[in-house]
Amino acid sequence: MAKNRQFLENDLQKIYVFGQHSALAAIKNPKRKIKKAIITEEFSNKIDKNLLKKVKHVEIVSKKQFDAFCKSKDNKNQGIALEAYYPKNFELSKILSNNTNTLIIMLDQIQDPQNIGSIMRSAALFGCNYIITSKDNSPDLNSSIIKAASGGAEIVDYVKVQNLSRNILEIKKHGFWVVGLDQNSEVSIDKFDIPKKCLLVIGSEHLGLRNLTKKNCDYLVSIKAKKNNVNIDSLNVANATTIALYECFKKL
Repeated sequence: MAKNRQFLENDLQKIYVFGQHSALAAIKNPKRKIKKAIITEEFSNKIDKNLLKKVKHVEIVSKKQFDAFCKSKDNKNQGIALEAYYPKNFELSKILSNNTNTLIIMLDQIQDPQNIGSIMRSAALFGCNYIITSKDNSPDLNSSIIKAASGGAEIVDYVKVQNLSRNILEIKKHGFWVVGLDQNSEVSIDKFDIPKKCLLVIGSEHLGLRNLTKKNCDYLVSIKAKKNNVNIDSLNVANATTIALYECFKKL
């Protein structure tokens, strides 16, 4: 039993979960391993007591103590924090062997946790269960991403791979067509016929898709917007991804 526990812990990483939506979603997730919940006295009077029973160890503290704890973790106070465990990574081969997956997101050098979390939240809403990123050019799953995802981290798995281009080619072997979001494309995504199995590739906010990533895309599409004279030339990457996901959701 001890060996099994050690194996499990080696495959998991401890992450503090902040924010009411993210914390409550984690507690409701039967697959999520939660070691401890830290809550304020005020929040303990609001939370469903039956829900709290799912957590083995609950520590109720004063608001002052909780504020000090959150400050040490560089997070705002929302009355609840969890010490939870998330997988360190997922095997792409297992994801691809699941025939029910029809939409996957790949992020090319997107590094801001807030944007990644927002994309994860949108992915959860529009039926995408996986986000693939590069090991070298994107953050590990962390408290900031989980909080920004507002519960999405309990639905969407965050997969890190060594080489995006190599993995694009592998994903293609499993029947996926690769669609890159590129603001310079003449093809508008709202007019585009989304493939039944789609890998949606999103580039960074300022640089877009890297040349090699773009070369490996089967199609490039853009989001058309109204022209303006104040030099606003593109959407925030999380907003752009949400629009693209909605178009996929409508058509898949």
